[in-house]
Amino acid sequence: MKKSLHLKNTNAFVGKLFGKNVLTGLLFVVSVLSYGQIDITPMRTNVSGFSSTWTDTDVTGTSDIRLLKATSSTISPAMDFDSYNGEELNFKAKKVGTGGADEFVITVSISTDNGSTWTVLGTRTPTSSAIFANQTAFSLNAYSGTEVRVKFEVGGTSDTVGVTIDNLKISGFLPTCTWDGAAWSNVTGPDEYTEATIDGAYSTDTDGEFVAKKLTVTSSGSLVINSGTNVYVIDDVINNATAADFIVENNANLLQIQDVPVNVNVGNITVNRETSPLKRLDYVLWSSPVQYQYLQSFSPSTLATRFYTYNSATDNYVVVASPSTTFFEKGNGYLIRTPDNHPVVPTIWTSTFTGYPQNGDISVAVTANTYNAVGNPYPSTLDADAFIYENNLVEALYFWRKENGSANPSYATYTLSGGVANTAGGSALVPTYAIQVGQGFIAKSTSTSLNFTNAMRVADNDNLFLKTSNNDKSRIWLDLTNTDGLFGQTLIAYMPNATSGIDNGIDGHILSEPTNGATLTSIIDNDPLFIIQGKGAFTDTDIVPLAFKTTVSGNFTISISNVDGLFANGVQDIFLKDNLTNTITNLNNEDYTFATAVGSFLNRFEIVYQSTVLSTTNSSLLADGVVVYTNTSGITVNAGKALIADVKVFDVRGRLLAEKTNVNASEVVINTATSNELVLVQVTNTDGVVVTKKVIK
Repeated sequence: MKKSLHLKNTNAFVGKLFGKNVLTGLLFVVSVLSYGQIDITPMRTNVSGFSSTWTDTDVTGTSDIRLLKATSSTISPAMDFDSYNGEELNFKAKKVGTGGADEFVITVSISTDNGSTWTVLGTRTPTSSAIFANQTAFSLNAYSGTEVRVKFEVGGTSDTVGVTIDNLKISGFLPTCTWDGAAWSNVTGPDEYTEATIDGAYSTDTDGEFVAKKLTVTSSGSLVINSGTNVYVIDDVINNATAADFIVENNANLLQIQDVPVNVNVGNITVNRETSPLKRLDYVLWSSPVQYQYLQSFSPSTLATRFYTYNSATDNYVVVASPSTTFFEKGNGYLIRTPDNHPVVPTIWTSTFTGYPQNGDISVAVTANTYNAVGNPYPSTLDADAFIYENNLVEALYFWRKENGSANPSYATYTLSGGVANTAGGSALVPTYAIQVGQGFIAKSTSTSLNFTNAMRVADNDNLFLKTSNNDKSRIWLDLTNTDGLFGQTLIAYMPNATSGIDNGIDGHILSEPTNGATLTSIIDNDPLFIIQGKGAFTDTDIVPLAFKTTVSGNFTISISNVDGLFANGVQDIFLKDNLTNTITNLNNEDYTFATAVGSFLNRFEIVYQSTVLSTTNSSLLADGVVVYTNTSGITVNAGKALIADVKVFDVRGRLLAEKTNVNASEVVINTATSNELVLVQVTNTDGVVVTKKVIK
């Protein structure tokens, strides 16, 4: 399941427990906390620079804020006072013009309900028109809430006499606590309102996960976020120790919550990442979770000519000219071969990133409507669905997972419907919603940028393994295999917001068809290249046409890899209809093996959910149901579920070249001495029906 940040349910009392001098037993809780004063809103010094956040009425000024009319007022943006303690309002003011005393009176009010109702805090009256004078501060400590606003008004009636305000500041104290290697200074540890300082050794395995407003590791401290655990930080991360003293292990997450336009983190950290088992000469599409990581130093034993970027203009990978002096660019993907000393048997590639942890808004400039290699830029997992929605993507996301020299497709595929693998067996990786740390992928842009934000970050501690439980989708994963290791997978998903037509972000094309392999896809609006198809509400009368293409002849098998939703536990029958052999197979009960020649077969297979569409016992030998192809073994004849009595092979002049009798099987191989010659294959079934096929031997 997805993990999201569940911060503490704080009401006005609980949110103010620390620092409001709430009596607990005989001690004030504030006594175990320390605080750092910060500005809750940026100090206001003019009008134009703050007009988008403050609400001004009849306000003028350039380097100050002038209230010269009876209608003049300025109101602060809404502030979250539950995050602070000891809130205080400070400002400077001076008189403008000559008039009655009431024209220089500044009335300050406060609202805790976003401006619906106001309470007067008091008044301040500047005495000088020559210099700005600090006004007596207003204490706001008694007020709580997440929508607090402050208002300034004047009481005069003239349009040219009043006051001007400068250096307007609303500040507060954030509680802080320190870990000394054994315990937190406040006993309970930090929360989303409390800054955390690590001044000793801390391990999330033994000392626990935590949430902090801000995180600082001192030169005497160290932090290890262990595999399967998470640390959440609302704002920035400061590491004053070495990178070796701040480690994010494989399948751990450092999540920063507040979206910021620029990265304000300081100090290097170490992020460890492990791949699935790979062989020497295999590749991985990587993306860095840190800044200032050189490509070659990331994988020193990879040949310098085996680092690649993706050229979106040509849709080809291009060698990086100098990986030793080239940084991982933020949000970009790089195809990197395994180290040259990597084992030839499947082995995990353990890698290390070192640099400033990336955070906040990251935008990758691209050309609209092109494929681009990008990647998760954070030291935490990324929500693929959120990335698709945020970038208004139409096509799928594609994840490189190819064994070197394999005839199978190069990419696993993901859409809002789910993911499909491109390899079988133990190396099969089915993408889920969680894009892992360090994971690169291919995305087709719909604008001139592909964007990442902190809002996309999630706490998922799994590798890319298929999740079979899903609340709102009912899905079928079909595998296509043969005995030589060819593999293809396709997904059919019944889900909300999908239709029987093409749905952006839900349906996904296969990115590249293998030149010497086979594919099984579905057909939408006469387009046969959808490796993922989303459909609306399920009905058992639905029919899903499948497209099968192969560059090799022989026997293939279609089987169910996985199901979820209403298909779980075999409750709903799933039938594969073979229109060529006129047969139907319940895939819940058995796999379907069939023979095929080379070619594209766009009308052969369908997924249906009712057995009444065809009798499962029909074994008649039909002309279209007989498949004849050649390979190194000879001429293979396959009659589907019908039984063959005998086979004869003739040349074009009618001479008998070979014969097999009393076959009594649905498949037979017959040899002839001819080569590169057109021959006629005559097939007779046990009912005496005769079919003749042509083939070049």
